[in-house]
Amino acid sequence: MGAPRRNKDLPKNLYLNKNSFRYQLPDGKRVSLGTDKEKAIKQAKQLNEKYELHKEKLRIEALSIKLDAERRDNKNEPSFKNVIFRFEGEYLAHKFKDQTLYNKTRVTKRLEDHFRDKALIDIEMKDWSNCFDSLELSHDAFKKHKTVVTQIYEFAKRKGLIPPEKYNLGKLLDYTPPMKSDGVRETNTKKRDKMSSDQFRDVYENAPEWMQDLLKGALLTGLRQGDLLKLRFTAIRDNWICVTPNKTQEDQVPQKIRFEIKGDLKELIDKRRAIAKTQDNCPYVFSCPTKVKSLGKEKTHINQILRSNIVSKFRKLSRPLNTYRTYNESELNPPTFHEIRGLSARLTKKHLTIDGKKFDDRLIGLRLGHRDPTVNVVTSKYSHDHDDIEDYYRVEPLLDWNDLIDGNIS
Repeated sequence: MGAPRRNKDLPKNLYLNKNSFRYQLPDGKRVSLGTDKEKAIKQAKQLNEKYELHKEKLRIEALSIKLDAERRDNKNEPSFKNVIFRFEGEYLAHKFKDQTLYNKTRVTKRLEDHFRDKALIDIEMKDWSNCFDSLELSHDAFKKHKTVVTQIYEFAKRKGLIPPEKYNLGKLLDYTPPMKSDGVRETNTKKRDKMSSDQFRDVYENAPEWMQDLLKGALLTGLRQGDLLKLRFTAIRDNWICVTPNKTQEDQVPQKIRFEIKGDLKELIDKRRAIAKTQDNCPYVFSCPTKVKSLGKEKTHINQILRSNIVSKFRKLSRPLNTYRTYNESELNPPTFHEIRGLSARLTKKHLTIDGKKFDDRLIGLRLGHRDPTVNVVTSKYSHDHDDIEDYYRVEPLLDWNDLIDGNIS
């Protein structure tokens, strides 16, 4: 057992040094208060009170200066500019990541440039209509902007920045097609077409080897593009690929799925592992060769594939192909890389079974890593710190790659 503390019965900042008592000042220096214990304790208490009052006075002065500065900057007023400032820092930065966060802040920047210092509570429906008319958005872009506006009003509601009659203003926004040069509003908006098996095969056969592997992984697993590009070899555990989809990571109970490494998927993973060793042990399952020697701002490894690389590469590959040329005069936009998820889901539902039963929509949703309240109820007993492999929803079976490429399934 250790020796008893010598300063246990002394007030704060008073210490016994041999036979004399010393008081520690706020700057760390110590001064002598003599050898009389009672006098030293009395003086120490008086000094503590003095310095505590001084400390509180300084705190109040600092707070007053801060409040004055905020009043000058108008930060305490619920102006649109300041609501956006808080919305980005207190909501977006904690809720979203990477490309999604970038897309959201692009929208808030446009809205902030339009309304600037106008008070949020003074913005009416006609103001929003004028805002969106000036932006001349497509229908898809409008939906993304409306989502952000709705989130802004929800945030302002929680923070008490707007009155009740303004709560649902964002939800009431409706799309108005942009005006054409002849003064008539555009009525037709193009939607993105679904990807067919023929289109996938066409792109696959014309893609470089590294992208063929990525396309194959996308179709076999149905994972989102972002989850595929961030997939690391460390996610492989006990012959399973364990994934927590990025879109559910902030949920109270994140969705977890796992793919057994067998058949075509095992062949793909073994190939990618061998390639990674030739690329300075790249930690990412999917990577690409490069002549660039600098990482840049976004990469953590020189061979890492960025989302922007895939978007542009897929567009350049697909546009000249015969299966894509018809879109020049079509009312639909051509399918993008993201539509591989939909193709994977449709082929799974059409051709695969579990115990002789077809996949239903719920199982398809689980396979794609969608949020599912039923599963959340089942797995809610697990905490975030508990990461057992059995927590991951087992995804099987996978499509037969040879049948797909040979055109036996479509």
